[in-house]
Amino acid sequence: IEERYVAAVLQRVSRLAADLKSPERSTVLAALDADEPHLRWALASSVDRQDHHESLTVATGLADYWLARRPSEGMAWLQRLLTGSDVTGVERASVLLHMGHFAYWLTDFDHGIELLTEARELLADNADPLLLGRVLRRMGAIAAATDEIDSARSLLAESAAVLDDGGDKAEAALSLLHLGSLLADESRTEEALPILIRAHEALRSAGDPLQEAHAL
Repeated sequence: IEERYVAAVLQRVSRLAADLKSPERSTVLAALDADEPHLRWALASSVDRQDHHESLTVATGLADYWLARRPSEGMAWLQRLLTGSDVTGVERASVLLHMGHFAYWLTDFDHGIELLTEARELLADNADPLLLGRVLRRMGAIAAATDEIDSARSLLAESAAVLDDGGDKAEAALSLLHLGSLLADESRTEEALPILIRAHEALRSAGDPLQEAHAL
């Protein structure tokens, strides 16, 4: 009975999580809030029964929810589930990226770099350019937040190059936006302007008005 209940809870929250980026986001967040006691019980049960894989997948899919509500709790669940899991390679790197993102927002920068460095190493063969590009971009953001500006520029430029080579122009443009903004903050406007123009054009083509406005 317990296993069936856990499966039902995880299935429901997974369906809800898929709509977090939809226009119904506020309604979805409220529904997840209502389900959170059941989710906590289901995740704890999974840890106790050492049945981590599906729960880890669902918890990772809820990253936007945790970030909006309680990133420290999201970090704790991912850590507990990952510790008991046997996931490797790209799948593990994806979880580590989300954890690194949480660490960034929690200003736990040292831990964030530790997590993201492991993710980067797992992706050293460039098996997933999109994931690697995102890992590098988050590492660049942490470097910028800790005033390691040279490292930040290098990581953001590498992120943009990896994503561009992988054919994801919109994601590459986001990394260029970060890089151009960093250069602008340094008053290096002659270097920043062409990068921001390139980012703006790519984001406009991708139909991302919010990030396009940021580039402007």
